[in-house]
Amino acid sequence: MHAAIEVRGFSRYSRFLSQAKNLAASRFISKKAQNGSNTMAQRAETLNPTIEAMPRVAPPLPVQTTSRTHREQQDMLSTITQLAASKYQSARAGAAHSYRVLLQNSRVRASAIKRRVERMRNEKPLQLVAVTAGTAFALGIALRIWRSNHNG
Repeated sequence: MHAAIEVRGFSRYSRFLSQAKNLAASRFISKKAQNGSNTMAQRAETLNPTIEAMPRVAPPLPVQTTSRTHREQQDMLSTITQLAASKYQSARAGAAHSYRVLLQNSRVRASAIKRRVERMRNEKPLQLVAVTAGTAFALGIALRIWRSNHNG
C-alpha cells in the first residue's frame, strides 16, 4: 500500500530543465556546424546568449494549498517513514552481505598466497631471496626519487 508521492511543481521544473538543456544542445550543435571547428573550450555564454536569462537557482516550489486533515498527514508521514526504514534495512543487509563476501574472498586469496609463498620457500629459496632483494632495491630507488621531488 505504498503510494507514490509527487511534489507539485517538481515535474514542471524538470520539464523546464530538459527543455533548456535541449535548447542549449541544439544551439551548441548548430554553432559548431557553422564554425566547422571544435568549440568546447568556449564559455557557455558565448555559445548560447540566452543562458543569462535562465534562472541560476531552482525556482521555489509552490506550497500545496489543498487542505489535508491531520490524520491524512500522519498517515502520509507514517508511510514515508516505513518506506525509508525498509529501504535502509535492505541497504544495510546488502552492505553486510557484500562485506561478508569481501571478507571471505580476502581470506581465500590470503591463504592461497600464503601457500604459494610456503611452496616457493621450500622449493626455490634462492629465487625467493633474489625476488625480495630486487623488490626492496626497486622500492628504495622509487622512494628516493619521490623524496627528492617532494622535499626540494
